Amino acid sequence: MSFFARGWRLLLVWAITVTGILPRLVAGAHWGADAFVGGVFLSLLALAWSCYTPLGYHASEWLEKITLPITSRLAKLPLLGRMSIVSGR
Repeated sequence: MSFFARGWRLLLVWAITVTGILPRLVAGAHWGADAFVGGVFLSLLALAWSCYTPLGYHASEWLEKITLPITSRLAKLPLLGRMSIVSGR
């Protein structure tokens, strides 16, 4: 997912990746290519399940329902009320 991250978020993505892969590489359980290909496969599988199935729809509906009280309060603030993500426009 580092294609979509910039700045400190990109650094965070790579830090989490290295933290997850490094123990396997040091222990000799996997080669670097094995970890990379397995990570790409799992990432693509998770992306497909979350975006192109009803799971993505239900997850976004649930998140919208959960955050509705917060966004309705934030929409009353002068500066934040103009933002489309808060106002719902």
